[in-house]
Amino acid sequence: MVVYLTEPGCIMRKDGGKYIVQKGDDVLAEIPSAKIEAVVISRGSHVTSVVCEDLLDRGVPMTYIDHAGKFKGRLESAIHYNIERMALQFDRYYDESFCLDIGKKIIFGKLANSRVVLRRYNRNACDSRVKKIINEIGAYEADIGSSKTVQQLFGYEGMFSKLYFEGLSCLVCDEAKFIGRSKRPPKDPFNSLLSFGYSLLLNEIYTSITHKGLNPFVGVMHRIRNGHPALASDLMEEWRPLMVDSMALKLINGATFKAVDFTVDSRTGGVYLNRDDSKKFIGHFETRLLKTNRYIADIASPMTFRETLQYQVNSFVKAIEEKNPDLYGAVVIR
Repeated sequence: MVVYLTEPGCIMRKDGGKYIVQKGDDVLAEIPSAKIEAVVISRGSHVTSVVCEDLLDRGVPMTYIDHAGKFKGRLESAIHYNIERMALQFDRYYDESFCLDIGKKIIFGKLANSRVVLRRYNRNACDSRVKKIINEIGAYEADIGSSKTVQQLFGYEGMFSKLYFEGLSCLVCDEAKFIGRSKRPPKDPFNSLLSFGYSLLLNEIYTSITHKGLNPFVGVMHRIRNGHPALASDLMEEWRPLMVDSMALKLINGATFKAVDFTVDSRTGGVYLNRDDSKKFIGHFETRLLKTNRYIADIASPMTFRETLQYQVNSFVKAIEEKNPDLYGAVVIR
């Protein structure tokens, strides 16, 4: 399980074989240490040095996020470092053919999942523009397949993503006033949910990547640049519509989150969830991760989405080690 420490003034300490989260004299949670896979902490929450040492000993990462869920940094041990695997990863980074083949699979997956999300939410809306957009997005399949470079591939991805967000704008309720994707900062409640969700998803995939001994900053599509976890950004692309966009649509259209749940930053104009509502959103995201599915054909039993994400990262590892992009296949929803 992942523990989120978001309550201002709370502290997590170790007591024998369990962790205690408390605020003042009030105990908020008691968690067996063996069950914790990761800790996520936001400003105002604290952990003791004993907890930090224990997490390092057991290879459990602790991630720091800001009020909007943005990744700030991590405390992690060297237990999972696999330098030989990382060396192969760097070799594949410089193999343009390998990067392009993997990239096509990921972008095909993102395109397919984007169309499914639009189709699902347009069943009731029956918006003619959305129907047209679904078809227009589908037309990019041939362009993706014929892409000669990663840069060209990204160009087509940018084109159909613009259409996709236009389609989402037709499906978001009028109260949310979503007219298109805005980030750094998000300018409306729906964009705020998207940005927060993408940050949580990035952290989830980042953790899986490091557990497999890979370097999260060396991708196949996103190029290397300081401070950017390129591989995590790559592997989350196919998951954005499935894990975040569809959930945000459901939450905003179902009035789970309303305008009063957001605060506008007077300095930047950014729109962010209030602290208590951020905790509520994290709860919905965790519930989504624990939902089961059967999207992996090679696995007979149902898997949680967290397990499916981990399976995908492991597939990428196999593709890296065997220099065979066909060992990786995008998860496509139905």
